[in-house]
Amino acid sequence: MALFEHRHRAIVINSRFVFRRKSTRYVFYFFVYALSMNCGFLMILNAPDHLEELSLELLNDFPCPPPIYFESRVLVFQSDLLYFALIIFFCAGSMTSLVAFFGLHCMWHLLPANTPNMSATTRRLQKRVIISSIIQVAIPMLVIINPLVMIIISIVMNYHSQALTNLFTFILTLHGSAGSIAVILIYKPYRTYTIGLLVSLFDRLPSKKFTTVAIPKKWEKAR
Repeated sequence: MALFEHRHRAIVINSRFVFRRKSTRYVFYFFVYALSMNCGFLMILNAPDHLEELSLELLNDFPCPPPIYFESRVLVFQSDLLYFALIIFFCAGSMTSLVAFFGLHCMWHLLPANTPNMSATTRRLQKRVIISSIIQVAIPMLVIINPLVMIIISIVMNYHSQALTNLFTFILTLHGSAGSIAVILIYKPYRTYTIGLLVSLFDRLPSKKFTTVAIPKKWEKAR
């Protein structure tokens, strides 16, 4: 979201939706981060009180949980599926709406009719940056969204598989690597530097040296 807000501030000039003052941006980002962090806090604050009884009830649905399930540090922080879904959709929908607003508003102001004073070269470069930013954000988000969708489907269908849970958790941890790879592949300076770095590393690897020895003709006749 911060990436698109920065692009929005650089492209859109005359608009009341642009945060020109630092104090305004600080307040805006404070509420955005508070909204993002409170997703988990709202679930914990509304956690059921009868945790032991609820844990025993869940054994009917999942009769063979892992040993860690019976430890005291395990917390069943939400038993109401509707409340869980509302919090997730509210937080995710709010962030998605902000990103969509900044992105679409940038594209709207890049139209020739809305910015007649902008040169064609500048407009083309700005569009390229916006498209690159969308791809840069979309790749790691796809890595995050796909496992989350599968986890939500498994919760709704009341299906549990420890192997799938471990697989989805592992895939979720790859979003940082996916974002770094996306930046390297999208932006030419990063791509050029990375290729040059890899080439220099391969050049430093020890190589086998071969020595050519000339055999006199008299030795060949003797053989």
